[in-house]
Amino acid sequence: NGIEKIKVQTDGSTSFSTGIGLGNGVTYSAANELSDYEEGTAVMQIGATGGSAPTTQCDSNNCVYTKIGNQVTVRVTWDAKNLAGIGGYIQLQGLPFTVSNTGGHFVLPVEMTNYVAWSGNEKHVFYTTANTTNANGLSSRDNLSWVNWASSDWDNSTSISLYMSFTYLTT
Repeated sequence: NGIEKIKVQTDGSTSFSTGIGLGNGVTYSAANELSDYEEGTAVMQIGATGGSAPTTQCDSNNCVYTKIGNQVTVRVTWDAKNLAGIGGYIQLQGLPFTVSNTGGHFVLPVEMTNYVAWSGNEKHVFYTTANTTNANGLSSRDNLSWVNWASSDWDNSTSISLYMSFTYLTT
């Protein structure tokens, strides 16, 4: 019918006008169709909620994502950042896609930091809220309830670093 459905690019990659059926033999099933794949750079920031809110943004190529269907995986690398004057509670701002409304939160583990205070009885994470592009910091304390991660734990120097990788679902 004259409509291009498959194209082999000059670099050898293959493009399809619709999704690719995976793992289902020759019988079509929409549930097994790969129709959404994207890689990119996210414009994310570390900021605050409930207080003064200076922010620091990811440098080029230091906040990257891969989206497959509704699953988003993000890698964040902030090096030598300045949060002087920040108040309130720590927040990741500008996730690359809106968080889905799954009836719960996605927990985003913190892998490594520099010039961020850690108490021996605390674990720090970020958690998402549905229909937003932000994740709020939380501190888990031994035998106590979760509390918001205070920006005062962040040294406010010019050497703050944060490294983390996480996955969440989007709408």
